[in-house]
Amino acid sequence: PVLFLPKPPGMQSKHLLIVGLTAFLGQYIFLFVAMKLGMPAGLSSVTLQLQVFITILLSVLLLGERPKARQMIGAAVAMAGLAAIISTVGEGTSIPAIAMLFIVLAAVTWAIGNFTVKLAGPDGGFGTLSGVAWISLVPILPAFALSYVFEGLGQWLHMWQTVRPISLLALAFTVVFSTWIGFAIWGKLLSTYTASVAAPFALLVPVFGGLSAFLLLGETLTPLRMAGSLLIFAGLAIIVLRLPKRVAAQ
Repeated sequence: PVLFLPKPPGMQSKHLLIVGLTAFLGQYIFLFVAMKLGMPAGLSSVTLQLQVFITILLSVLLLGERPKARQMIGAAVAMAGLAAIISTVGEGTSIPAIAMLFIVLAAVTWAIGNFTVKLAGPDGGFGTLSGVAWISLVPILPAFALSYVFEGLGQWLHMWQTVRPISLLALAFTVVFSTWIGFAIWGKLLSTYTASVAAPFALLVPVFGGLSAFLLLGETLTPLRMAGSLLIFAGLAIIVLRLPKRVAAQ
């Protein structure tokens, strides 16, 4: 798409590089390495959402944002739901400390990318399809270099020899819907609203991830997970829904 979409005029090169190296490269490098080192996929999905609270913290400390009491209460309720979901995954498994460290680094790099999108503002171009396409150029060479150093050419040949149609479909979904469309919407929300309003919506990731695993993979949807999901929805409702003002009696 970069061949057909011009770079957004308001997108600064420094912001482009930072977001590309953090949210588009570091996040996934650290995430996949953590899973390779023993971090369960389900627990990775929910632990990665620590980025929500790191994003809010960075915006408060460095941008001077001041969340309203209602937004803080909603975030706390949603966090309780996330904690409930976390408590149901990875039971009986031993997770290496290094794997947990890498998943935290993934959350930190994603949060830095989020903060940079907010810093760039609504005119920064991150909430557009062309902006996402240009950001996607950044990770290519660093990712190839890291793969060459740590995996070697033999791994690339093995990958092409063992690729399956389901892998290509997963890649296509990630490229088109998750990255190109999804991140454009995410960038638009982050650059338009305060972090305390926009960032908590990422907590829906483990909710829909668990629901998809239940519907498509036959994984168990326990009562505690359902309760945690409801708490997340309740927390988001508290954040975004305004209560009607009381009408004074005539």
